[in-house]
Amino acid sequence: MGRDDPSGKLHGATETVLSALLEVVVPVFAVALVGYLYAARRGFPIAEATDLIIYVAGACLIFDSLAKAPELDLNALRIPIAVTGLVLGGIALAWLAGRALPPLRELSFGAIALPVAFVNAGNLGLPLAHLALGEEGFQAMLLVFVVYSALHNSIGVAIMNGRGGIAQAARLPLVYAAIAGVATNRFGISLPRMLDVPIVMIAQLVIPLMLLSLGARMRTLMPSGGSRQDAPLAPLLLLPILRIGGGIAMAMALNRVMGNTGVTAQVVLLTGALPSAVMNFALVEKFGQEEAESATVSVAIAVATGASIVVLPVVIALLPRTG
Repeated sequence: MGRDDPSGKLHGATETVLSALLEVVVPVFAVALVGYLYAARRGFPIAEATDLIIYVAGACLIFDSLAKAPELDLNALRIPIAVTGLVLGGIALAWLAGRALPPLRELSFGAIALPVAFVNAGNLGLPLAHLALGEEGFQAMLLVFVVYSALHNSIGVAIMNGRGGIAQAARLPLVYAAIAGVATNRFGISLPRMLDVPIVMIAQLVIPLMLLSLGARMRTLMPSGGSRQDAPLAPLLLLPILRIGGGIAMAMALNRVMGNTGVTAQVVLLTGALPSAVMNFALVEKFGQEEAESATVSVAIAVATGASIVVLPVVIALLPRTG
């Protein structure tokens, strides 16, 4: 066989995708499955766990990681810029799709925009980046998580509620933890051990707690009867396609336009491929006008998360190489 034998290339690509599936995606979803099964048997305090992540453990993780990052420079601003581009692009895509696709015209703009524009950068993004891209990728995904959290709790809330977004984002400890972490890093400040050790210990709770919470939340999103079984089929397929397919396309375009390379390009593409954030369902349910609409969004998020088990290994295998 020649050097360029197509069957050899196909075999190599298949091995790479399979490796990404077994070494990165399966471990992440295995922990989420534990949360799913535990919630089915014993219940799971999802709201309390989310608050613990957002207000305590997540803030500790972000501060600790950014404060101790070996090379934190202005190039890191590419991540917030790209994330903002993905969110605004997702909102624009949702606006166009709501007008061009008849099956989506029954949904409000917010019920389309949130699942398309806001991704699961925390529960899935952080552990995936950690396993697939190492510590440098994990730190970059932390910035993604901070920016998405801020935009989700400002623009996302404003889209659904019509007001209150900025005030909501201003109450997020994640934002202040990121600012404090960057300042600590830039000025070379070292915390005393009596402060550093507790921060590190609390920070280590984040990834397992996020994945367990994801599994528990997925159980509440899955169709179980009533209105969720009556959700129309077309939006359940269109919303995940717009989120993942549109997200990948926008991420590739942003990487090209911004000239992103290395870990930055990898994290931007991985972010674009993530499924919808489960918190989108909570916002639609809280501020939406119709129960059927929140049912449609919840099942669409579950479908997108399920589809990501197949899509993410391929994306991870095809991430642009560094070096």
